Amino acid sequence: MARERRKRPIGPDDWLTQLGRMTQAGSKYTNRPKDGQSDVSLWLGRLPVERMVLLVGGPGRRLKKPDEVRHFRARSLLNAGFVLEADTELVNGEQHVSVTVSGEWTDHHATAFDACVEKGAR
Repeated sequence: MARERRKRPIGPDDWLTQLGRMTQAGSKYTNRPKDGQSDVSLWLGRLPVERMVLLVGGPGRRLKKPDEVRHFRARSLLNAGFVLEADTELVNGEQHVSVTVSGEWTDHHATAFDACVEKGAR
């Protein structure tokens, strides 16, 4: 029997971090769920790129020059209508956060998600 992940709400003043990559076209971050998924993944806290690379890529993954992070305040995402829930189980000492929407994720949600990035907080 598969074990269901328990969730807990995120506080409005919490910082959240997302790993991305710099490309020739500019920064590339996920702003909508990948095929077959219903959420976008963030991590609780204002984490540095080195820590994010280990969390997302696993222990064998090394930091590469194009890796970068961006930060969000939970309040901005909540005010934009996103639902934030953290897994109660830690992954390598950190908490994964699922970002979802009520209904289907649209282009409007992707734009709103990007607009919630804290300016100057990279």
